[in-house]
Amino acid sequence: MSDAAVAGPAPRPAGRRPSPSSAIALASPPARTLLVVVLMAAISQGHGTSVGPFLNEMAAAFHVSLGQMGQLAAAATIGGAVSSLGVLPFVSRLRPRAMLALVALGVAAGTVLTAVTPWFPALYVVRLVTGACNVLALAMGFVVLGRAYAAPAQHAVRVGVVLAASATGPTVGPPALRWIASWSSWQLAQLAYAAAAALVALVVLAAWRGLPAVTEGRATAARARLGSALRTAALPAVGATLAVGGLREFAAGALGAFLAGFVATKYPGQDAWIGLTFSAGGLGYVGGAALSGLAVRWLGGPARAAVVSLGATAVLTALFGWVTVSPVWTAAAQALLAAAMGVSANALLGLLHAYSGTDYGAVLLLNSVLTRLTAVLGTLIGGLAVDATPGFAGWQIAICVAAVVVLAPVRPLLRAARGATQTAPDTGPSRSA
Repeated sequence: MSDAAVAGPAPRPAGRRPSPSSAIALASPPARTLLVVVLMAAISQGHGTSVGPFLNEMAAAFHVSLGQMGQLAAAATIGGAVSSLGVLPFVSRLRPRAMLALVALGVAAGTVLTAVTPWFPALYVVRLVTGACNVLALAMGFVVLGRAYAAPAQHAVRVGVVLAASATGPTVGPPALRWIASWSSWQLAQLAYAAAAALVALVVLAAWRGLPAVTEGRATAARARLGSALRTAALPAVGATLAVGGLREFAAGALGAFLAGFVATKYPGQDAWIGLTFSAGGLGYVGGAALSGLAVRWLGGPARAAVVSLGATAVLTALFGWVTVSPVWTAAAQALLAAAMGVSANALLGLLHAYSGTDYGAVLLLNSVLTRLTAVLGTLIGGLAVDATPGFAGWQIAICVAAVVVLAPVRPLLRAARGATQTAPDTGPSRSA
């Protein structure tokens, strides 16, 4: 029996759909909803990599070391984790469409401040705030999708589109910003990105009446909402999904942070392949995520799709790490590995959507905290493994072990997913006006 059947049909959202005449004629309301979430995913996640191409120039401008400038990425991660924890108890009182508009404006303002701030500690604070906006943009976008497209098959396809968009920003943004800076400056490149973020904010505001005004059930006290989210996270199916997702990000953090050094070490004198390998990974993730909705359906639902894609990830990680016959092979392996990651991301979100009920938004925020912390931990362990042995041998072992460890909670996940259907009432996400 497929786990799509296990989850059962999601309930039809209650409430009256906004009248098309009450909104601008961008598209029909469902298409408008998807358009806004896609734009938010691309601009917010692309923002996380908007300073990466300029670390050398920015380090010189702020008179700090390259290592200190690299800590801006850590600041964004910390900001995302703190914001998720801070918002979680109040999620039942939030209006996701209002949050989307606010975080888009926050990304735009933060990018402007990145370009004009003259003091490095202030820049660090700016990246903390924009990191918070980036995380909330994606989380609130998934909450909106979960209500607008409650049926599992519809939800999987739309989530795949949004995941692909979230990878498009980091893939296309850095080279585009470098091109702008090549005939101007890194500051002007940041201002150009700010203009794009402001444009997205205007689209959100223009489409305001066409977006679903959803909340997480009725408004409840902060402590009660937090307690409810933690109880839901402790359910076997949800807890196993969170564990798999956390371990998955641990493995990704260990691998991704040192990819450039690995390619440079294994293929000396072929530095052009560093950028090409990153691009291959980005394009692979975009492709895998875009097709992930179809993959979830073809494989029989999100639980089976998670097992297959995570198993493929483990095999591809070993091939990527140990078969270094040519840079072409390494780039191709990275593309396939990233594609499998795109499918597993959709599958895990589908499981949370199926089994979290009306706590879906709060559980998504818990997941954001967990995955960011485990990604940072993976980066730390990966760095220790790099330093432990010459020639990246320790790192190659570490990433393979991490990819296999991800599979540890898979069997409990399948068992819990079957049990959740057999014993739990239908508590699918609901919409309230």
